[in-house]
Amino acid sequence: MVNASTVLPLNSQTLLGFNQETYQHLQLALQSVPPHRLWIAVCDDLTLQRQVAAALDQTLLGPAAPASEPPTSWYWVEDCHPDWVATLMARPSSPGPMYQQILGVEQLTYQSSEQQYQFLASLRQLAGQWPHWPCSLLLWLPHPWLQQVRRSAPELYRRCDRVFKFLGDPRPLPAIASAPTHSLLAEPGPWAGIQPPLPVKPDSPDHDRLSAVPEDAVPDMDAVVVLPDQSRSLGQMPSLSPELWDQLSTDLSQLEQPSTPPPSSALPPQHLEDATAAFSSATWAEAHRLRDQVEAGDHSISLLKAAIGRYEEVLGAGIVTHSQQAEGLNDLGSLYWMWAQQVTAVEARRQHLQHSIQLYEAALTLEGAALPADTLMRIHSNLGSVYCLQAAHGQPEHHLGQAVRAFHRALQYVDAEQDSALYVTVQTHLGTAYWSLAQQTQMPDYLHQAISAYGEALRRCSAHDAPSSYGQLQNNLGIAYWSLAQHERPLLLLEEAVAAYRKALAYRTVAIDPVGYGATQNNLGTAYWDLGRQYPDRDSHQHQAWLQAIAAYEAALSLSPEQSAQGFDLWATHHSLGVVYEQLALQGATTAKPDPFQIAIGHYIQALTGWQAEQATLAQTAFQSILNNLRHQTQHLGIAAQQKSLAQIPAALLPEIWRHL
Repeated sequence: MVNASTVLPLNSQTLLGFNQETYQHLQLALQSVPPHRLWIAVCDDLTLQRQVAAALDQTLLGPAAPASEPPTSWYWVEDCHPDWVATLMARPSSPGPMYQQILGVEQLTYQSSEQQYQFLASLRQLAGQWPHWPCSLLLWLPHPWLQQVRRSAPELYRRCDRVFKFLGDPRPLPAIASAPTHSLLAEPGPWAGIQPPLPVKPDSPDHDRLSAVPEDAVPDMDAVVVLPDQSRSLGQMPSLSPELWDQLSTDLSQLEQPSTPPPSSALPPQHLEDATAAFSSATWAEAHRLRDQVEAGDHSISLLKAAIGRYEEVLGAGIVTHSQQAEGLNDLGSLYWMWAQQVTAVEARRQHLQHSIQLYEAALTLEGAALPADTLMRIHSNLGSVYCLQAAHGQPEHHLGQAVRAFHRALQYVDAEQDSALYVTVQTHLGTAYWSLAQQTQMPDYLHQAISAYGEALRRCSAHDAPSSYGQLQNNLGIAYWSLAQHERPLLLLEEAVAAYRKALAYRTVAIDPVGYGATQNNLGTAYWDLGRQYPDRDSHQHQAWLQAIAAYEAALSLSPEQSAQGFDLWATHHSLGVVYEQLALQGATTAKPDPFQIAIGHYIQALTGWQAEQATLAQTAFQSILNNLRHQTQHLGIAAQQKSLAQIPAALLPEIWRHL
């Protein structure tokens, strides 16, 4: 059974703004209705969920129960027990308003699929017994479970009077000790050097008022550049860090409280109503004219500085409306972001990005401003993007955590039905932020969240209407599955990665997107290499997986060097292909013509030649692979085979090779 934690005192700062309004509506619903009503409350932040549940009891039922006991209205789902519905129906009703709060559903995410489906079946049973229910019911769910309930228990969902959604950061999945089947959160469908997923841009975005998320706001993630490592073992599941999630799950008031203001020239005053409009009209128009030039493609520092000067002048004069203030601060934040992209000095770039963050946050904390949903979405999304960039300049866990928070907030203001392209873009950026956080912390929990975000984006992305975006998303999903396979359930997750990459290749073809095609083929080769390593040596499945790896790597290498350079590390792919050929040779495939040992050494030489100029460490790796290959040939095929391979090696390398041999 999931035990109730000590009830936390309700922090008044937690329920400001959107959450305060949602809480008030929920409280009124519970106060004013008779029995046999059903509500669903959605909240990913467990701390906030418990606070709200406790606050409802304090308001509606009087003083809270002792801290050592669960509150009287709380019922905890017990390990998906099939009789929990009957148990709750037989439970005496609590005094006061006739309602029960059902908590602990998020714990079922950690259970097997069978237990999860058992719980969903119990909800369908509940729908049939609803006329006999003794009280009203408030069911607490995280967002992924809401979608499952909607699909798997539609009758119960239709009976629901209202869904109340609270803003908050999701708590990740815990460490998985065994290897269960897919959880509902992760919807199904040899060398560090991984690059992050490519943010998907919709085919026809609405770039209004510098509103678009910067194209490189999240580092490009297209190709998994991984060299097969014959000695690498799968990583162990790290324990969950409470300190990190305490940081990510702080009060929602963090972004609703005034942040450190930008310099006075950029921060507008709070009382604007009495100012004159003559200066405002001319200066505002000039600021917009300069901004339009920037949007047209002129990102020169001189133009950016001129536009920034005009915006700071008009905002600093205090003669614009609240709506204009918010738009101006958003534009100003985007202009500082663009300026950051034009400077090479690391510290200057960091300062411009920090200034951009401060401006976006100032727009979100304007006193007395009631900003429209699309403005709030745009600012939160831009803020998350700049936080992702700032992660490269220090405190990556903190900045990526803030990015995750901002993208979650942005999604609260996107209507997935009305603007599916925008919804897909923000979900994709959220997935990439989670993936990047996983690379920093080596915590697979974030990879579960990344997979969930990419899956939700794919659900709304039309392969027919936006084939490029759909292909990029499938590639990103494959990378997330591959990354998670390094921590848990490798066979299952690598098969999922292979399936995602193959779906991506249906849309990332040589003719349409050669760069994306090469990157995904490279990723597919690495997934097949790792998949083969899950089988016993000389197993037929291993052999077939490695042949597939060779086919994928060779497809990637069939592109021109210019196309390859944009999508993946050409020399890493040569080295990876050499490793696969050599492993096939060591498994007994030396009767093939041409000899796989000789093919492998040819690829090692290509990798060494390419890396030699700029990457000394990797060049040394390729050199060592050449030496190992020559020794293996002598051992398995004799000195004559070694001499034949030595003839392929550039003369300049031979003295060093002979010295080591």
